[in-house]
This record gives sequence, C-alpha cells and structure tokens, in this order.
Amino acid sequence: LVAKARRCLSRESRRSSRVFVAVCACCIGVALVALATVLVLLVVILQQTRSKLDAQNQLAKQQAHEMRNKFAPAIMMIDAVLDIEGCNDLDKLKLDLRAAASLLREVEQQHQARLDCYKIMQGKYRIHMETFDILTFMRTRLDAEATIAKAKGSGLGSTVSFMYELGGDESGANAVH
Repeated sequence: LVAKARRCLSRESRRSSRVFVAVCACCIGVALVALATVLVLLVVILQQTRSKLDAQNQLAKQQAHEMRNKFAPAIMMIDAVLDIEGCNDLDKLKLDLRAAASLLREVEQQHQARLDCYKIMQGKYRIHMETFDILTFMRTRLDAEATIAKAKGSGLGSTVSFMYELGGDESGANAVH
C-alpha cells in the first residue's frame, strides 16, 4: 500500500510539474507579447518624435538662413546700446545711433525685398493684390530716404518737408488698389 501511494504521489507530482511548466510557459508567452507590444509602441513614438524634430530642425535652418545677413548683428547691438539708460556719453550718441539703425534696417529691407523678388521669380511665393494707403507708404519711404540723405549731408530734407505739406488725409481717401 505504501508503494502504491508513493507511485500515485509520484504520478501526481509529475502531472503537477507538467501543469506548472505549462502555466509558466503561458506566463512567459504573455510577457513576451506584452514586451513586443511595448517595443512597437516605443518605435512608433520614436518615429513620431523624430519627424517632429526633423520639422523643427528644418524650420530652424530656414530661419537661420533668412536671418543670415551682415546687418542683423549690427542692428541688434545698436538696439542694445540704445536701450542703455543713464550714461551721458551714450546719450550724446543716441541720435547718431538711431540714424545708423534706421539706415541698416533700410538696407536690410532692401536685401529682403531682393530675396522676395528672387523667390517670386522661382515661383515659391504667390502674389496677391492688397489695398494700401499711398500717402502712408510714401511718408514711410520719404522718412527712410530723409534719414539716408541726412546721413550723407544732402539737401533732401527740405524736399521731404515739402512733400509733407502737400499731405492728404489719413482716412484712406488716397488708397491705391
């Protein structure tokens, strides 16, 4: 009877070992599937992040290229100096610094206009019609030219003041389409 009980326990022990191995195999299989799912999710997130970073990198490159001109650092430095308050030596120079900044901005705008024309010729921009006030436009242009003329020591300042006397109203009655 004891031998029979030992054989029975031995058989049951082997069966429970097989069940235990089967349960462990199932758990390992589930864990591998879960691990594979996590890896796939990580790859998808990595690809999305990479595409976002590539788009940001392209935008940064484009902005850096467009800002790459020899006038931008000088304009930023002049603006920084103009922001300094309380220095008597700088206060004497501020009028000249404002004129220099104005001239540099004008040259920068001309450079940007040339770049825009080049892009239009390449078909990268679409042209659309826009309404604007011609007197405001002319005053802005004349102010810029007067600053340039003043810097050169020309007599254009009197011409500019004469143009202002011709004037017009600010209501947009002189708008051009």
